[in-house]
Amino acid sequence: MLCESAVRCAELLAPIAEQIKKDALASGVIQTDDTPVTIQEDSRNNSRLGRMWVYCGLGR
Repeated sequence: MLCESAVRCAELLAPIAEQIKKDALASGVIQTDDTPVTIQEDSRNNSRLGRMWVYCGLGR
């Protein structure tokens, strides 16, 4: 059920993500950021390091 909700959210947000992509690629400069995030593996408090990348278009 949670997976179905996540898929539905992704489907609803896809047009927004596509527009952000178009805006970033149309800009003169693209700024990126690589941020480490902690990902919980299970209920025993085991975790691992993940990465999140953010892209932002600057100027036109």
